[in-house]
Amino acid sequence: MRVGRGGMCLDVTELICRMLGADVQLLNPAAGAPAWLKYVDEVGKKPNHFLLGQMENMDNPKAHIDKTGPEIWAQTGGDIDYFVHGIGTGGCIQGVGTFLKSKKPECKIVALEPSEARVHTGAPMAKHGIVGWMPGFHSNFLEGAKWKDEGKELNDKPRGVVDEWGHVATPDGVVMCKELASKEGMLVGPSSGAAIKVALDIACRPEAKDKTIVVVVPSNAIRYTMHPLWGALKEEAGKALPSPPVSDKEAPVMQWDSANP
Repeated sequence: MRVGRGGMCLDVTELICRMLGADVQLLNPAAGAPAWLKYVDEVGKKPNHFLLGQMENMDNPKAHIDKTGPEIWAQTGGDIDYFVHGIGTGGCIQGVGTFLKSKKPECKIVALEPSEARVHTGAPMAKHGIVGWMPGFHSNFLEGAKWKDEGKELNDKPRGVVDEWGHVATPDGVVMCKELASKEGMLVGPSSGAAIKVALDIACRPEAKDKTIVVVVPSNAIRYTMHPLWGALKEEAGKALPSPPVSDKEAPVMQWDSANP
């Protein structure tokens, strides 16, 4: 069974799970993360159910210490100066950061959030469109999850494995996705586009000249056809190709020339 946040409709991931026979249950997005987690925890306690618990399961960062970090180290030959990645569960940042710093303490770890929801620096949660980043609460793997209870203040200063808390506004991430697709042939999702934008910004810093910057690209943009990333194209195609399709045999053969909308 897959339990996901609900929206206007199923996304590609939920559709694939359903096609494979999974019981897909969508949750009310307005209920917020605490309600989702409570429901998921209740489901996970049922007989014959297993809850991965990716938000608190220490096997999450451990997998990146054991696998992802060493893979990056091997592929760069140890020549890595910056690791840039968005915060979802925080497991990848914590795991990769831990491994890289054990090999090269001066390697900079840059953790990213949406500009609209910089929760890890003490800002309030707000709506954003960088899917996969910032579900609405602090990562349990990065230092600071319990700081407020201890009377400590969250800020944008380095702590734990994180040297820099970067951020990207949703529209800027979408723009970068489109540029990567049209100019580089890289069809990436919103979080990847946002992370690459930050990496490019870092590369422009004087101190980053000739440095190696690594960004993880988790998924293809084809997973996000319901995202505003595809909105303009879908609107253009929808106007050119009405539904249902034209059945008039006397109509022009050419129905849509994307180069001349």
